[in-house]
Amino acid sequence: MLIAITSQNHKTVTKHASKTRRFLVFKVGENQSLNSLDPIDLPKEQSLHEIDRKAPHPIYLMDALITGSCGDNFRVRLAAHDVDVYQTETEDPQEAIHEYLTHRRIS
Repeated sequence: MLIAITSQNHKTVTKHASKTRRFLVFKVGENQSLNSLDPIDLPKEQSLHEIDRKAPHPIYLMDALITGSCGDNFRVRLAAHDVDVYQTETEDPQEAIHEYLTHRRIS
């Protein structure tokens, strides 16, 4: 499973998912092991807020996106690409992933 995390500072989970251009990326393996992959750094014109909805986007390749905030339209847009969006108040990326995985099992 591939999970992207909105992280403008490459350290914490940040808000404003549609305008974010920097994402941490993790691969979740067996027993919920986490492997950090290369982050995604996009130019402003490739933020999900700016890019054409029909254009390909690296976030559409993820299984899930964890963010500090997003709107309903953003969730619908990513769901159309089979990307699960999870909103959290947790700032630590790895804690946020474990929170998401726990929430996912319970749901």
